[in-house]
Amino acid sequence: MFRYDGSNLGITDSFKVPGKKQQIKLLDFQVIKATKEIAEDLFLNENAFVYEFKRLRLLDEQPFLIETGYLPIKIMPELKPETLQKSLFNYLEDGQSKTVTKEFLNITVEPSNAEDQKQMHLKENEPVGVMEGIFFLDDGTPFEV
Repeated sequence: MFRYDGSNLGITDSFKVPGKKQQIKLLDFQVIKATKEIAEDLFLNENAFVYEFKRLRLLDEQPFLIETGYLPIKIMPELKPETLQKSLFNYLEDGQSKTVTKEFLNITVEPSNAEDQKQMHLKENEPVGVMEGIFFLDDGTPFEV
């Protein structure tokens, strides 16, 4: 388990490399009913709805991360797909005056699946790193799982 406190814990800022261009491709975006686990992690009622999104992160056109996230609708009720094609944490800071300052992450390795292999150009036997966790706003509100 990895725990970090600080300012802007987002992937965009964490992976800034001089001379390298980052891209985010939105693969999926929808509203779903939260599972029991997601509702618990986000401190929501079991019947609450959340945004579910999937994004592909690239560095100099090379895919390196598939990200699936769940956000409480009440925190960003007017979230648009275009917003998810850029840094979500920077959008929160700049547009909503909210900051993500804490995260709890579990990092593991597992075999890649067919989607991983397709999106990240992996061979069938190549593993992937898996990060699962919860991000919190500066007021302690769970923001994303």
